[in-house]
Amino acid sequence: MRVVLLFLLLFPFTLWADSPVSTEFWQRADLERQLDQDEVKVLTAGDTEFLTLQLPAMTAEVKGTALLIPDGSQHPASPRYIQTLRQQLIDYGWNTIAILPPEPAADDSPEALELYQQQLLQRVVAAGTAARQDNGYLIVLAQGNNGAFLAQLYADKKLPEPESLVLLSAYHPVNSSNKQLAQWIAKLAIPTLDLKHYKDSTVLEGHWRLRQQWVNKENKLLYRQRELPGDMKSPLWQQQMLKEVYGWLSYQGY
Repeated sequence: MRVVLLFLLLFPFTLWADSPVSTEFWQRADLERQLDQDEVKVLTAGDTEFLTLQLPAMTAEVKGTALLIPDGSQHPASPRYIQTLRQQLIDYGWNTIAILPPEPAADDSPEALELYQQQLLQRVVAAGTAARQDNGYLIVLAQGNNGAFLAQLYADKKLPEPESLVLLSAYHPVNSSNKQLAQWIAKLAIPTLDLKHYKDSTVLEGHWRLRQQWVNKENKLLYRQRELPGDMKSPLWQQQMLKEVYGWLSYQGY
């Protein structure tokens, strides 16, 4: 009897060890537990469900929807860029939809990155379809590696273009592809705001000037680079970042 009881006690732990749980699973569970359930919406991309955080605009006139895509290592309530934007753009007339990205690629091989990019594409299409159900403009704000992947998808005409694109510390995980990223950004017809922190990745820093050079070469008119100093974790920095985004949208008439 004691042997049977011991087995029953140990069995769940054995099963857990044999069935590793994904990062996405834990992030989704944490967000569903911590946040207001009115914000948490589940969408479907292909045969996969994924979590989004959605907030309605808190103004009499709604301009449209801001679709926020965190970096693959972050989540839709990440304090790095995303949380401030999703919570405060609603005060400027924007609905916000922040998505939980797919499980990060296993490595930087072409096959793994292609699979990840395809999964990301499906989620952005599903979220964009949900956003377009409301009247108004669609703007996309994409962070880190996912900003680079989206720039490529737009350049390759695999995604319908939004009215405006904001890149948040965007760089490609494969160093050699960052030269191509500069060209993808320059050739996009989408008005593009390119933001970075002054202590961002050395890969991003090394290709920052190249992006402006390619923009000049391609005569891309609606492009703006901004480097923000200060502590990214501070409320002052977050408000400065929000001000840059709001100023960019206002410049375009939104």
